[in-house]
Amino acid sequence: MPKTKKNKTEKVMHPYSRKAMKEERRLLHKHRVDHGRQERSSRLDILAEKLQWFHDRLDDRTSYTKTDLLEMIDQFRHRFDEELDQIAIVHSVGARKTNKQHAARLAAINFTTDMEKDEFESMGIEVPDLMNRDNLFNFRLWDGEMKYVQNFKMKKISVRDQEKQKTVDASQVSEQVEEDADTEHATTSASDLT
Repeated sequence: MPKTKKNKTEKVMHPYSRKAMKEERRLLHKHRVDHGRQERSSRLDILAEKLQWFHDRLDDRTSYTKTDLLEMIDQFRHRFDEELDQIAIVHSVGARKTNKQHAARLAAINFTTDMEKDEFESMGIEVPDLMNRDNLFNFRLWDGEMKYVQNFKMKKISVRDQEKQKTVDASQVSEQVEEDADTEHATTSASDLT
């Protein structure tokens, strides 16, 4: 009679053996690498979405000033206002008090706006540097591909920048008013002499 082959089952490893430790290290390494890839990918997705929002709102200027950039950031921070109004209208219609419709979207919007508000008030929101002409030119040529997102120079703009800009604008307005008053005074005294 011929010999039958026995099913070779995989040997069970001792949990504290060198082979078991090696296998555990391999699995942990694979998990860390996969998790890192997912985290980088989600971070790039968020950055690409933000850059696309700014790209869609560019006009024909050759460069932007800090005031223009601050206005765009203010619009960016309030981009969900219309959607929030629509959700509020839906919730106000009807006699139901416990309306769970749009709850997940509302929670996501609130989380995003709170995070952006904290970011703006602390270290600053990272936006494309539109004050740099070369960067603005390259940004205009961008077609929305994620692999080029890392090529753009970014600038952090915070509340402190907004406050500085307000004081600079106020001082420029006051200087302009003083110059207008001086020129008006000079023209009235010149007309009095004639």
